[in-house]
Amino acid sequence: MNMLRNVELVMKVQDKLLNPIAKEYDLALQELKIMIFLKNSRECDIAQNIVKSLGLTKSHVSMSIASLEQKGYLEKTQDHSDKKKYHLKLTERSQDAVKAGLDVQKRIKKIMMEGITPNELQVLADVTKKMLDNLEKYSQQKGEK
Repeated sequence: MNMLRNVELVMKVQDKLLNPIAKEYDLALQELKIMIFLKNSRECDIAQNIVKSLGLTKSHVSMSIASLEQKGYLEKTQDHSDKKKYHLKLTERSQDAVKAGLDVQKRIKKIMMEGITPNELQVLADVTKKMLDNLEKYSQQKGEK
């Protein structure tokens, strides 16, 4: 079982399906992914969350945010308690592109779940949770990062 290869395949299919949407809305693929992330994770609305969750560099996220803001897809508002933080909010202009991106995610999920029974899905969820718990424990060990 090559889980990393499986993740890469999902990402490859996602990119293939998202690329035409990004082009249609004059977006870089990464910009569209950031917009979809913000829609899916409303409580994670700062750049640092995007960096951690999507595995992107700070500089790429900063450039994408600036581009999205300039194109009118995103607004930044300064945090009241921490002046270094900015909250990111999708604008009305972003809604069609984001909806198309979310539809792609639903399509991929439907493709992946074809022929899988509820019992098989539960086993997968249980095993995946154990694996992620193991990785979490390992990453928290002293000297292991």
